[in-house]
Amino acid sequence: GAYESERGIYSDDAAHFMNGLLVRDYVAEGLGRNPIAFAVEYYSSYPKIAPGMWPPLFHIGLGLFLLPHWPPHGAALFLIALLCAWAAWRLYRMVSLFANRPAGFVAGLLFLTTPVVVSLTTSIMLDVVLAAIATEAAYWLARFMQPEKPRHAALFGLFTAMCCLTKANGISLVFAPLAAILVTGRFDLLRRSGLYIAAAIVLALAVPALMVTYRLDAAIGDFGPITPSIVWRRLLYYAGYIWTQLGPSATALALVGLADSIRHARRWQEHSPLPLAQALMALVAGSVVFHLLNPHILAQGRYMTLAIAPLCGLSIVGVLACGRFINGSRRQTINAALMTIMVVTTFFARPALAVRKPFGYGDMVTQLEERGRVSGKRILIVSDETGEGALVTEVAIRQPQPRPMIVRGSKLLGSDNWNGHNFVMRYT
Repeated sequence: GAYESERGIYSDDAAHFMNGLLVRDYVAEGLGRNPIAFAVEYYSSYPKIAPGMWPPLFHIGLGLFLLPHWPPHGAALFLIALLCAWAAWRLYRMVSLFANRPAGFVAGLLFLTTPVVVSLTTSIMLDVVLAAIATEAAYWLARFMQPEKPRHAALFGLFTAMCCLTKANGISLVFAPLAAILVTGRFDLLRRSGLYIAAAIVLALAVPALMVTYRLDAAIGDFGPITPSIVWRRLLYYAGYIWTQLGPSATALALVGLADSIRHARRWQEHSPLPLAQALMALVAGSVVFHLLNPHILAQGRYMTLAIAPLCGLSIVGVLACGRFINGSRRQTINAALMTIMVVTTFFARPALAVRKPFGYGDMVTQLEERGRVSGKRILIVSDETGEGALVTEVAIRQPQPRPMIVRGSKLLGSDNWNGHNFVMRYT
């Protein structure tokens, strides 16, 4: 039901979608005008845009993707599906290089059926987009490490910059090469130009946009001091979240694979022509370090989505590691048995398919249109954040002319901050 439901499954769902529409309509209608003035005017009609609150890469990409003016809601979900497929394909290719194609297929399927991935591909959110780009970056990190070539480093830097330009927690990728160098002992890379080429690309492309996002986040009180107790609570929270998402068997095998990738880090050539397991481990390590130590106050499980694909890959490494304890021809049988156990205990324990049901705002806007109460009108929507976002997006995708002025009750009748705190009524 995702293609028939409105935007608003997550709090930022409608805002990401509307940021894309803002870009589309600016390119189609407002080129040459002051973009800030255009955005202010656009907000008075559709008060669910938030340009600058996130880095701009996905919103620009979505806006350009919507330029042919095909149905924007379906097209946006289709774009998310393509990006999710990219992540699964890259994971499949990486696992196939150190295991085999059936194992790569299992890893990709494990990723695609993870509940948070299913949920995020039925909404317009940045976490799966970030996961796709991060998985691609991990592949080029492995290529860069052996043999070291500047173009591989440049590609790693480019995809890392793209991660940072998609969402601020893309900064996790900055920690990945450091983790890989530590476990593999490739300290010689610190003396070569490739690593600094990658760093220069990130600094040039990503830092300016990240600074804008940081200033806007800081202005609304999104940052605070990090204490040991906060780090400990986050560690327990994210560990429990991953355990729930992957399931016990896949999580346990991923931990075995993580340990094995570290154990064989300095002689990884025995198992693969590329340090792919170490690159996957480095991506997980970077994700964990960033999300434990970053000063952003809010912690949500979906932030760790970029670690789901590498953990699925490491679960295959765990299967291979367990199989190495068996000598001779029985090793393949043990590997197949472990893979079967993981598949059965994981896939069959997954909840039923996510069913998206419309909130009802699509039907309501249709009725208002039939009565001539949308184009050029003022509309007050009194609801929670989900309802407000759903109404705004439903009106925006129909492109009424002249545009209406939609007023959100949570901005006019009451007021709170970005995170929904300190709510006060404006009128007695």
